[in-house]
Amino acid sequence: MVILNFITNVCQESFTVAKFRSGVYRPSNPAKFINTKGIKYRSKWECHFLAICDDSRAVTSIGYEVIKVPYTCPHSLLNRLYVIDYVAVIDGQTYAIEIKPVSQCKAPINIAKWRSAEKWCEARGIIFIVITELDLFQ
Repeated sequence: MVILNFITNVCQESFTVAKFRSGVYRPSNPAKFINTKGIKYRSKWECHFLAICDDSRAVTSIGYEVIKVPYTCPHSLLNRLYVIDYVAVIDGQTYAIEIKPVSQCKAPINIAKWRSAEKWCEARGIIFIVITELDLFQ
């Protein structure tokens, strides 16, 4: 997969991230970022991902929580909205990107969200992917 190869190659350049939980990312290349009020991260993995995108020439734009996809919650059977972490244009292709730990990848709620996101994105020519710590820190 193109995006995972891209992330793996850039991560091998040994970028170090301090320990923190959430914050507002301060980009080196602010013109790439869609969000005008700052782009948020909720984990050091998300911050690492943003730094990779910020530094890469292949990434022409990135936005935080831009895409909202309807899905049916498997527990309550109620219709909800799933807000995908990031949307990025990489080498001309648009990706909807969720950052999640491997330990949460089999949760029924996430599977329901991701199935809906895949269908929604496919209908719009967007590639939906989930990136885990295994992808970011190989």
